[in-house]
Amino acid sequence: MQRDLFHRRSLDIATESLSAFRAVVIQGARQVGKTTLAELIATQLEAPLVTLDREEDLSAAREDPSLRSEEHTSELQSH
Repeated sequence: MQRDLFHRRSLDIATESLSAFRAVVIQGARQVGKTTLAELIATQLEAPLVTLDREEDLSAAREDPSLRSEEHTSELQSH
C-alpha cells in the first residue's frame, strides 16, 4: 500500500509538471521504478517516451543534443 502511495504521488507530480514544461527528468537509484513511472506518464498523457537508457542514445545526445530533439519534434508537436 505504501508503495502505491509513493507511486501515485510521483505520477501526479510529473503529470502536473508536464502541464507547465515540455519535459521532466526522472532520476533515482537503480531498480526503484523510474522506467515504470515514465511509461505510466507517457501512457496517461498519450505522449512519446524518450529515454537515454541505451549507451548509443546517450552518446548521441551528448555529442549533439539538437539531433535528439529534432528526432522527436513531430511527435512532441502533436501533443
